[in-house]
Amino acid sequence: MALKQLVATVAMGAGLSLGVVQPTWAQQPITTEQPVEQSMPNPTATQQQIKNELSREVGIDNAIEVKVDANGVAKLLGPVESGEEEQEAVDAAKSVPGVTKVKDDLRVLPSYTP
Repeated sequence: MALKQLVATVAMGAGLSLGVVQPTWAQQPITTEQPVEQSMPNPTATQQQIKNELSREVGIDNAIEVKVDANGVAKLLGPVESGEEEQEAVDAAKSVPGVTKVKDDLRVLPSYTP
């Protein structure tokens, strides 16, 4: 009888069936890893970080309105003086940790030469 149990145990471990039904716990792999929970970015803190970057990198203080949703999508609204300044603003926003995407709703002001 002990030999039959030993053969059945070895067969179960190898995934073979000898007419013996495996208990549920033996059919599922055992894992000790816990799922890693990713924290969602704080939209208010991310928004402030973007404003800081715009001020530091691009030299724009309050001209651009910044909105960040709970998924890390940043939206930039407002006027800029050139296409280069627009790109710098988008790049600055993208550099902030927690920003997953930047929606560019900036508009380049027409240049005025008297």
